Amino acid sequence: MYLKVTILVILSGLIGLWSQDSIPDYTETKIQLKAYLDEDAVPQNKEVVYHIELSWIGELDRYQISNIGDPVISNLKLRGSGSSNRYFIDEAGNTKSVKQVNYYFTPMEMGMAYIDGITIQYEDKILAQKETLSAQRLGVKIIEPLPDPNAGMDIGLIIIIGLVMLFVFVVIYFVGRYLKQRKLNAQTAEIHPQSLEEKYLALLDNIELSAENRNETLSTVTKLLSSYFSEKYELPGSVGFDQVKEQLQQINIAADLREKINNLFERDKLSKFAREQVTENELHLFFDTVEQLIKQIQTIASENNK
Repeated sequence: MYLKVTILVILSGLIGLWSQDSIPDYTETKIQLKAYLDEDAVPQNKEVVYHIELSWIGELDRYQISNIGDPVISNLKLRGSGSSNRYFIDEAGNTKSVKQVNYYFTPMEMGMAYIDGITIQYEDKILAQKETLSAQRLGVKIIEPLPDPNAGMDIGLIIIIGLVMLFVFVVIYFVGRYLKQRKLNAQTAEIHPQSLEEKYLALLDNIELSAENRNETLSTVTKLLSSYFSEKYELPGSVGFDQVKEQLQQINIAADLREKINNLFERDKLSKFAREQVTENELHLFFDTVEQLIKQIQTIASENNK
């Protein structure tokens, strides 16, 4: 019988301790109000920053804070305000919540400026209690404004103007040099006129060997060679290999090179009418063949003119 009583007493004690640990004590939670300035002395051309900070132990939604109005001020003008909420775990392991309101003021004149204490009302949602807090009045000294870095002709502006002038000078210099060189090239061309072979070799260099449109590129190379033969041998219309094979043989163009030229014209016909795709190797081979032929004719003409 005594054993049962003892067990009941022990259990009752444990239940009491568990009940005390598991039920939070909301009566100890209080809001703390803190009002402060970033600086006690502020230049006239800078901002006065004023902070209102409310903090308490518990979740953010524990209290209903009424709208915090703008404080009464003197020698200051409100530029703007903002607020933020945060919570964290303090060193004791408690959840701590913080609501902060920031005000930004523009000083009016040098001398003292004041921010009157602001009154804040809040309601404890758990205990259904309403209370009021008041912040103390704070003063800030408005001192002489700092020098304006943008006033007058500063070094940065002088550097920018100098760079612009340098850029203009460089542009004028290179434009003048380009026009002078073009004039010299024109005079040189009059003294040493461009040969027919030089003309077509330059046109050939301007042809891009496109991997996407190899058939079109081959057609462009063939047309260029046909045009060259037409001017070189004064032949009308589109000139093919059969119309120039005797002339090429007479100036001792090698038989294998003449055969490659013939293959070029035949391959161009197949790509146009039979829609046979030209390979990349073929395109490069025919391009090099045309270049080699024109250069050989150029060498032969140069030797004959000596």
